[in-house]
Amino acid sequence: MRKKASMPTPWKHPTTGNFYLIKRIPADLVSLYGGRTQVQKSLRTKDRATAEKLLCQEWLKLDAEFEQKRRTAAPTPSGRTSITDDEIQQIVRAYTRHRLFHDELERSAGLTDHSYSETDRLLDETEARDRAAIARGNFRADDGPMQGPSLLLAAEDWLTEHGFDLPPDSPDYRRFVTEFAKASSRVTALVRKRQAGDPVDTPPAEAVEKSIRLSDVIKDFLRDKKPEGMGKKLHAALPKFLEIVGDKEISKVRQTDVLEFLRLIQRIPTQRGAPKRLQGVALRDMVTDEVTMAPATFDNNYISPLRLFLKWARTTYQDQGFPVTLTVEGIEYQGTRREGDEKQRALEQSELVRLFTGPEMKAFAASSDQLHKYWLPHLCLFTGARINELCQLNPQTDIIQSGNAWVLRLDPETEGDERVTKSLKNTSSKRLVPIHPQLLELGFLDYVTAIQKTGAKLLFPAFRPAAGKASKVAREWFADFLRDTGLRDETPGKGVRGSHVFRHTLITAASRHPDPVIYQQIDWVTGHAGEASAVKRGYTEEQATANKLQVLSQIQFALDFIRPVLLLRIEN
Repeated sequence: MRKKASMPTPWKHPTTGNFYLIKRIPADLVSLYGGRTQVQKSLRTKDRATAEKLLCQEWLKLDAEFEQKRRTAAPTPSGRTSITDDEIQQIVRAYTRHRLFHDELERSAGLTDHSYSETDRLLDETEARDRAAIARGNFRADDGPMQGPSLLLAAEDWLTEHGFDLPPDSPDYRRFVTEFAKASSRVTALVRKRQAGDPVDTPPAEAVEKSIRLSDVIKDFLRDKKPEGMGKKLHAALPKFLEIVGDKEISKVRQTDVLEFLRLIQRIPTQRGAPKRLQGVALRDMVTDEVTMAPATFDNNYISPLRLFLKWARTTYQDQGFPVTLTVEGIEYQGTRREGDEKQRALEQSELVRLFTGPEMKAFAASSDQLHKYWLPHLCLFTGARINELCQLNPQTDIIQSGNAWVLRLDPETEGDERVTKSLKNTSSKRLVPIHPQLLELGFLDYVTAIQKTGAKLLFPAFRPAAGKASKVAREWFADFLRDTGLRDETPGKGVRGSHVFRHTLITAASRHPDPVIYQQIDWVTGHAGEASAVKRGYTEEQATANKLQVLSQIQFALDFIRPVLLLRIEN
């Protein structure tokens, strides 16, 4: 007959009266817990009914944690994963005072004969346990049922209480448990003196001064930095710096930490469209043997943000111990890739024909459910706008008339979809872009009207926003589209990898126009010159728009564009 599984019950600490959860770790996960076979956790209550309720909740959380570890094959710490010698001694002193204080409190109320004898018994058990642990260097206390208070349980409870989650197989964990065992042995001896009638004072509570850590300084620095422009790079780079260096006291951050971070980060794949880092996977585990990062990415995304942070930290926290000599100056890129390898080129005529008249585009044009895949490339080609500038357009507010021209209003300050943080590459990119007559002829305004009727606040609602960006899914789709059509080109310095090729294609077409004025003024359209240049030239907004429309209208592509179907259904 199959044995019925028993319900878990909380274990009560015989000295403090607190209840604990004790749960066996599945055999296939023991290695992920440093060889431990049990999880022991305080439920922080002396009431059995409350403890039983909390036990069920924590039991289910552990089951979910076990499943998560099976999926990621890596532990996910909930607190700091390193500890200093000073911090170990602070916790040990707090533990010593705690035990002596509560012992004194119980004695002040008077010990019965039974309580006095029970204290003797517990002291004998604790002393034997601590002596054996120190003598053998073995602090494991999770083999078999617990008959008395567990040294390991108490040690981990104090670690958790102070915000630490040290990996059980780490040197820091062993150092802490060793010092904790010594302290437990010493305090047991002091309590035994009291048991014999000798006066032993409880040490006063320490006024512990909180040390300033690297995480505190980074948090302070990023507090007012908006995640856009350089702020976006700061929010991306500094958490990685913290992960590689570790959350040290600021006085212990060294130049070697800066050097190691910049050496390792160059060897972590950063290409767009790569799979996201799995939860629990450390940056160090992603390091490759070769430098995979582009030199511009290294300089712009890591050297520059770290330079700004170190300069600010030196000024703001030097009195609290932040080293004033830390620098990124002189640290060089170690890869073989050259500046400009990431640049893209204009599409050739044969490539334009393949892209805009091929079977894929015909399929997009024939399906009302795929019109977003039709209109995005056409809009990129005839505007030269960046893909994020187009994807974040709000059809309710950003497609308007200026004078006699229909225009796209590229402005991060207009209303947008609540899932998206609207942004432009820089302030000069804010502009009005006339809609090319070819787009009007193909029925672009009909598409806009249909989207407006759905109430959508994105021009391409089928490209769902992700991570606050309207273009992430669209960017990935177009990169795949280039690959599927055989147009993707990885040639260094003149590749075809993404939508930026359309900016080069439009600018190249302007440069080949017989009228040199067209090339001179195309920057007004693409955003390289900005609206301010038009004001300086004395144009009103309507005059500038009319001038840009005249420039755009002169640029034609010798293609038989496919006209899309009438709109039947657009989903928001």
